[in-house]
Amino acid sequence: MEVSAAPDPEVTIRGTPLARERVDHVRSIVEAQLKVYPPGVLDESIKTVILFDTLTVNTQAVSGTYIPGIVFIGIAAYPQAGHMQDMYVARTLHHELSSFMLFKHRPKFDEGAFRSIKNPTFTYVDEVPGADPATSIKRVYTAADSTPSLTDFADGFLVPYAKWNIEQDFNSYAEVLLWRPELLLEMFAPNSKVGKKARIVCDLYIAINPAFAAHFARKSVK
Repeated sequence: MEVSAAPDPEVTIRGTPLARERVDHVRSIVEAQLKVYPPGVLDESIKTVILFDTLTVNTQAVSGTYIPGIVFIGIAAYPQAGHMQDMYVARTLHHELSSFMLFKHRPKFDEGAFRSIKNPTFTYVDEVPGADPATSIKRVYTAADSTPSLTDFADGFLVPYAKWNIEQDFNSYAEVLLWRPELLLEMFAPNSKVGKKARIVCDLYIAINPAFAAHFARKSVK
């Protein structure tokens, strides 16, 4: 069985059902991660999380996507079991939810400061003069797009795909900060490009609801 759903006629989202024996575990990961959000924060943004085995957008295999009010997660994009799968499910959920947060609360986001933390010659791919606004949707992403490098870290990017547009850049930070904030807030110096951008993203969430501050203050287990 396949499911197709999208309000944009140029975008087709298809998924195949998740195996019954895997549903309860994956659902438990999603439910645990949703508890990171203070009560009421997601009420007007997200109504449903749909779990699939395979998930495609315009025939391209993806791990997650969204339409207004709905997040889709495709488990087949991850290792089949264990800690790695749990991590990817959690991060994909936060990645997609962060787009809702950014759209709804954009005035609270210090976009100017976030954009300034880059090399002077850098321009997001989607913002290069003459670029197709749908470049990121049409592009076929590869494993290399999600493989971090020391050079990217030094430039303030967590993964290569973050350089395509500011939303993806923001998403890449939010997915880690909502899952394991200490990975960015403790491992990177506050005055590094990564440290500065991470704090700006934290500040947006705290502006949305001060209760997020306790989550971002969480320390790693030594």
